[in-house]
Amino acid sequence: MENQSYENHREIWRNPAVESTDIYPGLVVQDDRVGGSITIRSSRLPLWTLIGTAIRDGWEEVQEGWDITEYNYTAEELADFLYNLLEARGEFARLLLEIANTNREEEIDWWVNEKLNKRVRDQLTLCLESLAKVG
Repeated sequence: MENQSYENHREIWRNPAVESTDIYPGLVVQDDRVGGSITIRSSRLPLWTLIGTAIRDGWEEVQEGWDITEYNYTAEELADFLYNLLEARGEFARLLLEIANTNREEEIDWWVNEKLNKRVRDQLTLCLESLAKVG
């Protein structure tokens, strides 16, 4: 399924669409699949659909709800990914919080809302500036 609802705002997806399989083990981003979400392997199962169930109800509920064994993805893999993601520090931790906050605040996607987009861009700029300081 293409990102049809975003036809006028395709700036955050690669064109032509790319399937990135080599960024993080077991996880994939494909620009024209599930809105470019992080998915388990090359499935249509985005991590955000099962994380709430995993944390609130346990991995057994995830396995029942999504037949997760079909994708050969484990609770340990999800825990490792979340641990590594949440290991972000300083400006990068703030960037994650800013993205999460803008995702929860508005009905419209943050990257097409000027105010929300600016907040994320400002924080991303601080991240880039911090990297420039170290070399």
